[in-house]
Amino acid sequence: VYINQALVEAQEDETKYFTITAVGSDVAPFVIKVVGPEKVVEPEFNVTVDGEVVEIVDGKVTLGDAEYGYFCNGKMYAPNTAVEVTEDMAFTAVNELTVTMANGAGIRYAGTAGIRFQSSITSDNMDAVASDAITEGTLITANDIYEAKGTPLTLTSDYTKIDVKNSGWYNGTVGTYCGSICDVVESNYIRNFTARAYVTVNYENADAVTVYSSMGPVRSISQVAAAVKAAGYPGIAAENQSIIDSFIK
Repeated sequence: VYINQALVEAQEDETKYFTITAVGSDVAPFVIKVVGPEKVVEPEFNVTVDGEVVEIVDGKVTLGDAEYGYFCNGKMYAPNTAVEVTEDMAFTAVNELTVTMANGAGIRYAGTAGIRFQSSITSDNMDAVASDAITEGTLITANDIYEAKGTPLTLTSDYTKIDVKNSGWYNGTVGTYCGSICDVVESNYIRNFTARAYVTVNYENADAVTVYSSMGPVRSISQVAAAVKAAGYPGIAAENQSIIDSFIK
């Protein structure tokens, strides 16, 4: 028996009964039960951008034009993009993100000899800076190599450099970190080194963006050690002062 489906349809969450009578047949009338599809209820999520509730359209929200995007639940999202909503989401804008280097350098004297450069990040969203979604580091190279190349020091530079990725905030202050070059041989104690800090925004839905500082100071280990000695070895225990002296050439 063929029954036109359009005649026995049921809507969402609806159950209907149809009596079927076969005309011209000795088959007794019978009843069929038709259950409509279960109604799909879209989950209701709360989404805000900088504290303001935003509309969810087709399961997505469209972000604004904050310079460096938006931070949410430990992740960064690029500006002017649509983000699928699968949970409550509170986006906060990142409009300011700069990194600068201290005008000077420190000396590493515990273990192998080295020179240390310090950098600081400024942002209107330090929670984002403190997260794994934004990473930072220090590029260090010999100044003679940098000058000979005559091109900017970046992550993609094709000359000798080291990339010291930040692994912890200096003195526990979020946004302040250091990068050191170590295992410097004695013949290079008088060699000048320079550095450049960077911050990378690792987006969930776009290519990463890296922000660089200006070039940092030019210093040698010998020069820094001599400055520490001239300043009276500030913060350095008496038993370590001779180590500082050994770096002066």
